Amino acid sequence: MIYGELAIILNLLSLTAFSVLLIVIVVSIFSKIKVFTVKHHSASSRRRILWLVALSPWIIALFAATLALLSGSQYAPFPGAFDLFHWHHSQEFLFNSWHGLSLAFAFVYVSFLVIRNVNRLIQISRQTNLLHILADQDNDGFYQLDVDAPAAFTAGYSHPRCYITSALRNQLDQEEYDIVHLHEKEHARRYDPLKKWLFQLLIAIFPFGLFHHLNQSMVLAMEQNADSAVSRLVKDKSRIAETLLKVRRLTLIPFDTSLEESAVCHYGQDHIQERISYLLSDEKQKPFPVFQVIVATIVMSTICAFSADAFHHVIEYSFSH
Repeated sequence: MIYGELAIILNLLSLTAFSVLLIVIVVSIFSKIKVFTVKHHSASSRRRILWLVALSPWIIALFAATLALLSGSQYAPFPGAFDLFHWHHSQEFLFNSWHGLSLAFAFVYVSFLVIRNVNRLIQISRQTNLLHILADQDNDGFYQLDVDAPAAFTAGYSHPRCYITSALRNQLDQEEYDIVHLHEKEHARRYDPLKKWLFQLLIAIFPFGLFHHLNQSMVLAMEQNADSAVSRLVKDKSRIAETLLKVRRLTLIPFDTSLEESAVCHYGQDHIQERISYLLSDEKQKPFPVFQVIVATIVMSTICAFSADAFHHVIEYSFSH
């Protein structure tokens, strides 16, 4: 048995783990029954919403732990908060119990996800450095690869670079080349390869089906954001769409960079139909739902803080009978 401040910290970590699990379950259920949809929001709003979904287990868990901690202090959010939150055993923690085992499992699992993704980050960074050695920079800052397969993409984490193969460059006119270049420059400016890696790390705790859906939604939002950036400089949107279709036809045979698809922002391989429809559409897109996000965060944080101790008692009661 552990007592005192260390026990409080371990109990708060246990509450955090419970809250993360609860939010993962809630988001998975809502996604399955399609309670909410973001397809009518702008690309930038969808991008923010997806980041919030990825961060929601950790944000809400942090708020729930903070509420539980404050309930037993002079900074309690309201009188009687300690009794309402049922935080009765905050200064006691038993490692040799399901409570301790569940916390240990959560720590091991999260550590495994972090180590696996960091290892992938290191390996891809090394591969990107080798790719950079083989490329020659042109006057526009595009790195050209002398390869027969047509391709244009952005790769690299700390120093993202834009690449184009000679096979694709030779089949584009100057305007098409400029459109592709502007698109890839936007990916590099926003550090999209690094953000893709970080997003995938955050959503790794979700079930595989939801992980794939969220990842593809983020890829689409990133590509549409880059297309929109090009349209602010190239006013003829139909010309941008034509270039996208042309590059797609030319890149039907994938260019093998020995890099994972998740580490690269390809120009003409992801969600072509959705990108063209969004680019040419005049439909007004919904803005970021600030009020709904704030309300949902407060409600879920409170539910997690209220239910954690009750959940623990239900488990203990089941084990004792």
